Amino acid sequence: MGRIGYLGCLVVLGVILVGVGCLAVFSAAGAIDAQPGARPQSLTATPTPRASGTPLPATPAPAGAAPKPTAVGTLPPLAMPAGPETDVSRRLDAVASGGGLKLTALGASKKLQDNRAIIAIYVRLENEGSVAIRVDPKNFRMTDGGGGTHQISPTVEQMFPPAELSPRASPGEPGKLAEGILTFDLPRAARGLMLVYETSASTRLTLPLPPEFG
Repeated sequence: MGRIGYLGCLVVLGVILVGVGCLAVFSAAGAIDAQPGARPQSLTATPTPRASGTPLPATPAPAGAAPKPTAVGTLPPLAMPAGPETDVSRRLDAVASGGGLKLTALGASKKLQDNRAIIAIYVRLENEGSVAIRVDPKNFRMTDGGGGTHQISPTVEQMFPPAELSPRASPGEPGKLAEGILTFDLPRAARGLMLVYETSASTRLTLPLPPEFG
């Protein structure tokens, strides 16, 4: 056998030995018997039989994650922010009647601006009597629990002018009505707010505002 033939045999023998070694390694790892897409057997953990009544071990939380609190019973509701410290808008449908006049506060909103509170109230005045009634937004005011009185903003007169409300045409029918928006600029700290409508004929209608308005 020549030198070239001897070297060729060594190369072939080396390839065979490498192939046999690879087969042995893959066979030991279970990759040959695995189905396409299946994980190698050596990477699949075998579940350990658990005795009856033994609790499952806790799953460790990921690194850096905050531990989750364990819920016990019913959680209390979240505390809502204090009404006087937030903007408010809601429907009211509050009604007061007297002297043949019906006052309805349909809705209100409050907007905070520094140490002031701007309150807007959408009101309706309806004649429920048998004679004509003149209504004037200047008769409205806002009072607070500290004895303070707050007049309507000057711009209200332009949007809600005085009106003469005729009486009902017949019993059971609605009388003529007028409605508009009243705005008041008052201190943010005012509490116990009440809308008041008072005429020169001693008709006094009052509607307290909900606590969240002040």
